Amino acid sequence: MTAEMRFGCELCDARPDGETRRVLRAQLREALPGMYLDARPGRWLIWTGGGLLGPARYACPRHRGDLTARLRAQYGSLGRAVWESEPHPQRWPDRVSAAAATEHAPCVSGSAADLQLAIAAEFGRADAVATHGLLDDLARPLFGLASRPAETQAEALLALVADDLGFEARGGGGPPDLLLPCVLRTRVAHPLMLAIVASELARRAGIAVTVCSSSTRWYVGVPGDEQMLLLDTDLGDGGRPPEKVLAHCRHELAYCTLTGLSRSFAGRGRLQAARRATRMKLALPLADELRADARRELDALDGAARRREGGSP
Repeated sequence: MTAEMRFGCELCDARPDGETRRVLRAQLREALPGMYLDARPGRWLIWTGGGLLGPARYACPRHRGDLTARLRAQYGSLGRAVWESEPHPQRWPDRVSAAAATEHAPCVSGSAADLQLAIAAEFGRADAVATHGLLDDLARPLFGLASRPAETQAEALLALVADDLGFEARGGGGPPDLLLPCVLRTRVAHPLMLAIVASELARRAGIAVTVCSSSTRWYVGVPGDEQMLLLDTDLGDGGRPPEKVLAHCRHELAYCTLTGLSRSFAGRGRLQAARRATRMKLALPLADELRADARRELDALDGAARRREGGSP
């Protein structure tokens, strides 16, 4: 049995003509996050979405402006992608490679900081321009160290974060310790967020680092000639090296941040905020096991909220 995917306008029941439908179908084979695209000959508008920017959406010629307005109202705080004034020209049937397309795509999730700002925006704590500007300024003492030995880079990064900037790690704090703009203001951070801040400062100076974790601790890893140099989030050398360390991508860091926020909000009785954090996890590209865990977590929070509303103990 075969079936054809049907495309429709987000705001009415219009369907594209055959040639335009072929273009829309071809778009699904490309990795083009966070972009407006023209789809001709029918003059449809494509929003490619992706990650926290939601699913792909489509508008007929009559509703192009309405779709743009809706997306800006929903995702406007996440970055510049939804504010593009003109759509990118159609890329099909002449295909481009996913790597080339992604390189030029205005994707808001291009770094750990961008995703962390998207998370903070959901809780009213984000100013993307000010945060990026502050990170740029704080990283300046590291500029020029990218060509130096890994040991020199690690020492400079540790000295900057611990001594010059005075960051402190706090594992049992509240939600602000897991929100990037708050952390930069107070200089107090959950160990995970402190590792993210240190990695962002290094990245701005061209120093290749990775956020890593063991079963009990978070680290910033600076690649050396023969081994990874680990800076722990207690702002020391970590003492005895862990037996197993995992490196994390920005989506995994966002997942861990949202998990910490959900638990912190729930522990303070803020169930609506906890549910929002958990729902955001489901917007990330997750493995099936993690997605199932997030759904169970959300079900438990929904049950707790219903019990509270019903007056049950």
